[in-house]
Amino acid sequence: MTGADVILICGISGVATALGWFAARLTLDTQPPVQLQQSTASQNLSPRSTARPMASASSSTPADAVNYVAVIKFPSFYRFRQTAGDARADACLKAYARDLALSSRDIWIGRTGDETIEFGLIATSEDEAVGKVRHVLEIVHQQDETEALDHFKDPRAGLKAIDQLPPPQSAFDAAMEALEAEKDAKNQISVAKSSVKTSARKSSKEIVRRLRDALGSGEVSLAYQPKLDVREKAFRTAEALFRWDSSEGRNMNIGELIVAAERHGAIRDLTIWSLKRAVSDQLSLIDNGIDLKTFVNVSGRLISDSEFTLQAIEIIKATSGKIGIEITETSVIEHAGHALANLELFSAAGAEIAIDDYGTGLSSLRYLKRIPAQELKIDREFIKDLTSSHRDPMIVRSTIDLAHALGLKVTAEGVDDPTKMALLKVMGCDQLQGFFIAKPMPLTALVEFMQDIEKQNSLINSEVSLLPGQAKSNGGG
Repeated sequence: MTGADVILICGISGVATALGWFAARLTLDTQPPVQLQQSTASQNLSPRSTARPMASASSSTPADAVNYVAVIKFPSFYRFRQTAGDARADACLKAYARDLALSSRDIWIGRTGDETIEFGLIATSEDEAVGKVRHVLEIVHQQDETEALDHFKDPRAGLKAIDQLPPPQSAFDAAMEALEAEKDAKNQISVAKSSVKTSARKSSKEIVRRLRDALGSGEVSLAYQPKLDVREKAFRTAEALFRWDSSEGRNMNIGELIVAAERHGAIRDLTIWSLKRAVSDQLSLIDNGIDLKTFVNVSGRLISDSEFTLQAIEIIKATSGKIGIEITETSVIEHAGHALANLELFSAAGAEIAIDDYGTGLSSLRYLKRIPAQELKIDREFIKDLTSSHRDPMIVRSTIDLAHALGLKVTAEGVDDPTKMALLKVMGCDQLQGFFIAKPMPLTALVEFMQDIEKQNSLINSEVSLLPGQAKSNGGG
């Protein structure tokens, strides 16, 4: 593979959440490219499949033309997919890709993924290729799916020169790898000059296959992030976070891994393993004299699955209420009847239910009041600018008041400094979670943390003045 690797960043990426981003794509069509007329572009394109690309060599193609492949990623589109469902999300991406195909005769669409569009283009230089991708990103989305428009904002793109057609999937993987490697979203266009190994990025199916092996080989574990109970001035609960301990797993965004597991049917195995490990870890906590309830994340894909629910409940019963579950607020909307019934079963089994990432999806008060939850977690998106924004404090305060009116305790995620901690205490927030409170830690470190009373007291009793010019803190870390 020859040619420079080019990375194009347009705008500022969306919020990174516990779920992040991962394109689950099919094997690229290996038939040679054929001429595609613009009049047929809108008819032949289908989600997650390959449209026939336009010919790379024609009478109008410059002799010095170079073929490129690119991947566009819409950072917040996965949220729309979670709330609208796969069919509607696929239709939106298909329509958007159709617009791109019609925008230029030099562009051919490869495939659409979960939140990505793969395409190819022809240019005589790297600068021209970057300009064409810039033009693609600036195309105004003209379709009736208005509810998805916000999720097409701030796209990012990776671009790579190729020397063969049809391009192998490794070429698109290299473009995606260049995109993911560029973390600085401030520059509109960044050029990655270092070589990208096209074989380094495994397909999502291969990653899930390795994950299944890792679940049985001891390469995975749970990390725990304690939550501070403001009123009791103590740590009563913690969130269990899945970790893949191999070098392969450490190099992967956990949100991408979860999306891949959901897409390829491994999310149930992952979640059942997490529940069983949480139960086992609970025994270790009890042996060390630690009374701490732990919450395991349950994917929205599983909430409506009655078979999973019964299996999970049997596991949770062994802990006598010491295991709870965290669900996203949108996970009960698609199959509301089954989901709400299953959540009632979890509640009847003694498992507390926390609604995670509140405020990031299509909130519905009708569903919120019906979910048998005890805890509502405000997403870090509303906490990160709490001390600098005028609107976020009002949103957080009103959410706290609403949750309390519904009989829910409130946890704020993303508490990363003492000022936010102090402000949330004043607002009446019940629990605080974030790096300033405690970072995610393995079980052995959790035991040490819970037994270090002096360190806990220093954090709990830290004081910060909210008056300008009088900030003071005597604790935390």
